[in-house]
Amino acid sequence: MLGSSIAATRSHPFENRNNNAINAYAPQVSPEDVLLLYDNTVFRGAREGLLLTADTVYWRELNREPNQLRYAEIQNVDLNISDIPSILLLNGEKIRIQMADDPKKLAESLANVIRHLTLPESPITSDVNHAQQQKKPQEQNIPRHAHDTEQPRVSKESADSSELLEEIQKILNGFTDKFLFVGKTIPPNKVNNAIKSYAPQVSPEDVLILYDNTFFRTAKDGFLLTADTIYWYHPGLDADQIRYTEILKVNWKSASSWSSSTHILINENLINEKVIFIGVGNPDKIAESLVNVIRHLTNR
Repeated sequence: MLGSSIAATRSHPFENRNNNAINAYAPQVSPEDVLLLYDNTVFRGAREGLLLTADTVYWRELNREPNQLRYAEIQNVDLNISDIPSILLLNGEKIRIQMADDPKKLAESLANVIRHLTLPESPITSDVNHAQQQKKPQEQNIPRHAHDTEQPRVSKESADSSELLEEIQKILNGFTDKFLFVGKTIPPNKVNNAIKSYAPQVSPEDVLILYDNTFFRTAKDGFLLTADTIYWYHPGLDADQIRYTEILKVNWKSASSWSSSTHILINENLINEKVIFIGVGNPDKIAESLVNVIRHLTNR
């Protein structure tokens, strides 16, 4: 749940706000093209705020002219969250984030989404356009390099990896989630994106489990498990990793509010404490299942 001031994707029942926002500051936009809407008004009119399409961010501040920037034009996405209201800065242009349960957290989340959309390789534009043409959701086909054409899989030469996968499947006990992939089910584009983003020393065939913690299915944020190490990345933080031999304890905690995330805690309250955030899919069930897998791999 993102809160009462923000609606993510067109499936959220905020049609009136969507139309109000378009009329107020994005008249060239069609309602079906709005990916995300932030309503920065006290009375929920949405005539001030921000909306995102596949290629542009539009916004309007109280008593100011509407403004917009294409993602291709955005050079800097910054934040000033030390004061009230929190401020999102796009190329130095201020967008105030005030009407929210947690303005600071919302500003950080919006900044992360916009940073992702400014990436040259972001699949959102082509994915959304294709979905509109087909009138139904479609999986984005990200172009692959020549060496990415085969489905990544656990190496047949490694009996240990095969055994590990069997053990992992038993621990998962049939649990599946559209953001969680095991063994041969890991899509090539996702594993390659994850490796390039936060685990460049890993080979695709060594990945046992991949969790894609992105709304737009790029897998550039999330975590992956190999036979000896966990690797992960969360926007705004550095990529990190820990070997199972370094893990002394592991547990998980459910999100306490809409503005927080379910997370896995490794070595909690120790000098090498690590936190892995679980934000999409069924976060609690994913965290619970992965903690059981990590405990097994740690004790193996």
